[in-house]
Amino acid sequence: MTSRRAPQGIFAADVRVFRLYPDGTVLDVLVKPAPGPAEAALIATWLVPDPLPAGVHATRYIRNGRHIEFSTRDRIHGADVEVTGTYRGDALLLDLRSPSRTLRQVRFRRLWPADR
Repeated sequence: MTSRRAPQGIFAADVRVFRLYPDGTVLDVLVKPAPGPAEAALIATWLVPDPLPAGVHATRYIRNGRHIEFSTRDRIHGADVEVTGTYRGDALLLDLRSPSRTLRQVRFRRLWPADR
């Protein structure tokens, strides 16, 4: 299913979690251990932009059709991470580029909401 709507929800790949809002807001946080659908509703209660929880990076995404891009921070080195890729209703397929490494085609699956 291809979504023409703005991406929204909680997406995770291992311990990295993004929450995207239709207004373009992105919240980026690490959650250990890696969350699954069972933890997503609880994450949704505290992963909010106001007030921004400690350890959460807020940024904005730009989209063009199914293409999405934004910048965030590397938690270990503190460098900028450029994130680009595509979204489809239940997943983001993203490249994450920082000065120290590039991860290609990382699949972030939507954990919440479960039903759109």
